[in-house]
Amino acid sequence: MAAGKDESEPSSLPASLPDAKSDRSSGFKGHAFYLKKVVSLARENVVTNNGHPFACLVVNNETGEILSEAPNLLAQTGDPTAHAEMVAIREASPKLRERKDSADGKNGGPGEDYKSHNFYIITSPCPMCASAMAFCGPDTIVHVTTRKKWAHWYPDVRRYIKVEDFISPSQQICSKLPLVQDSLLEEAALDVFKLWNKRQQQK
Repeated sequence: MAAGKDESEPSSLPASLPDAKSDRSSGFKGHAFYLKKVVSLARENVVTNNGHPFACLVVNNETGEILSEAPNLLAQTGDPTAHAEMVAIREASPKLRERKDSADGKNGGPGEDYKSHNFYIITSPCPMCASAMAFCGPDTIVHVTTRKKWAHWYPDVRRYIKVEDFISPSQQICSKLPLVQDSLLEEAALDVFKLWNKRQQQK
């Protein structure tokens, strides 16, 4: 199937939110701005790259700088660990290390400490990504929807596990994290999973 924008599947992102393509660093704009951007990035990954319906942003919550933005790259790379959160961390940490950013020495050295930064993700994380973000020690992790909501359209079954198996261990890890849900864009987020499912059936 040729990659390209599927005009028959309009985005349900509300137009009233700030333009998610604005400057990467011009003051912190609030959760809604970055969540719109992460949903748009996940959708673009599905439509343009035939990728998986996930994305992540790492944002400085004081300056508004988007330190990294990444889609899930599993389909593009064949790397099972190339979840959006993991890819975003791999992009952000070298920048923090180069700047020698280490907030208070309570979360490792430069590159490891994500104090004053937020993660924005489309869904509650899997155990691998939750653990990785826990090691980063961010101020906040904001997600739009949850695995229970989209599992019907994304039946990720592997040799030993299926997506439902992630829910309990993820909840256990996330109970220790500054994880919050902002469901303003949940309909738009679920539309990304529905679109992924539709395109899979058309292959």
